[in-house]
Amino acid sequence: MKLKTLKTLVTLTVLAGMFASCRKSQHPEPTIPSQPSPPASVTYLNFNNKEVRFNGSFGADLDNDGEKDFFVYTLLVGDPLLKADYRQFLFGTSLSAELPISESEEVPMMEKGAPISANLFTGYNWYNVASIIMAKKVITMAETHWEGKWKTAAHRFLPLRINSKGKNYYGWVEVSFSTHDEKVTLHGAALSTMPETGLVTGQIAD
Repeated sequence: MKLKTLKTLVTLTVLAGMFASCRKSQHPEPTIPSQPSPPASVTYLNFNNKEVRFNGSFGADLDNDGEKDFFVYTLLVGDPLLKADYRQFLFGTSLSAELPISESEEVPMMEKGAPISANLFTGYNWYNVASIIMAKKVITMAETHWEGKWKTAAHRFLPLRINSKGKNYYGWVEVSFSTHDEKVTLHGAALSTMPETGLVTGQIAD
């Protein structure tokens, strides 16, 4: 198996400045609340089941300020010691967008109807210019398999928030993942139009 280590190092160097996240302090095991969140006025973007396959990427501007707030992209990482290649599918945010990230470098994978607002995610801290590995294909000389929390996601919701003029606007992105087709599917996203106000995953109208 041919390992593309040189190409990987160059790519990692470029992406490190865009999506490097801070080291995190110790936190308790993350939990996600089940209590309802107050309704909010939202802006909804329909991505029409946009597919991102390996070597592809996609980004979206949720608050219509002319800058993309999140990105889905892929990365090939070669490990010469383990003689393995990793085809990674990642989710990253911009300078103004934040993800709730746990000590284990995970974000909540939420079902429809779950609340999103401030101080609801015990064990998570919010970070901007962040990135998480959604899933990765591990290729070795002996076998091939998939790893990652989102590898079986079917219409699941990833929470985020955008900071604008010192105020937070909460939102979500709806995604699915197929290991068989090796792709991420982006269904849509929503963002509250009211600062510091929660919303519910799957909510696309008042």
